[in-house]
This record gives sequence, structure tokens and C-alpha cells, in this order.
Amino acid sequence: MTMNSALADRLLQRMKAGECLKVPHAKASDLREFNSARSKCHDNVNRWCHENPGHKPLRGWLVTSTVFDKHSVVDRGPGGLLDITPLEDRSYSSFLPEDGSQGEFEKLPNQVIALDI
Repeated sequence: MTMNSALADRLLQRMKAGECLKVPHAKASDLREFNSARSKCHDNVNRWCHENPGHKPLRGWLVTSTVFDKHSVVDRGPGGLLDITPLEDRSYSSFLPEDGSQGEFEKLPNQVIALDI
């Protein structure tokens, strides 16, 4: 967990600038026979994209207030973004796409808490 860092400041600035996306959560009809596991967003998305050619993983941050958790969603191209990982009774995720490379993203902490001071 990282607090009060340059990363926290950058994420908070991007959130305030309106860069967060509302990503719908998958319904049973979206998932069909696909089984998605809680707390395994990166694995779920990687497996989904392997099974659905043309879909791509999108890495970024699940945003809850000023807490940023690493998260992955599916980019279905013209079908839009979709969050396939079960979360607590939400119809959509507030998602901030990562603006760095995959390699840079992997080196970042799993959670960042930004204090709005």
C-alpha cells in the first residue's frame, strides 16, 4: 500500500480531471459459461481474452473514493469495456485506465491511498 506518493498524487489528479470511466459489470448473459473468480481480476481477464479473440485486457485502477486498487477489465472493442470480476453488489466500476506500459504497471503497488490535502 502506498500513501502520499507521487503515484498517489498523479492518480488523484487524473481522477479529479474526470479520467475515470464507468465500466459496467458483466451480467450472467454477458458471461455465458465463463466462470469468474473473486479477487482474480487479472487472471479472469487474461483467460477471457484468450477465449475471446479480439478482446484485450485493460489494466488500471478500481477507484473507491480516494483508494486505488489495481484492476483489470475487458476491452471488447466496439462492444465497449466490461468488468467480468465479481464485486460487491455494483452495477458498474469506477475505473481509471493505467497510462503507463504493462511492465511499469506490474511494478506498481497493488493499492494506493491518496490523501486529498
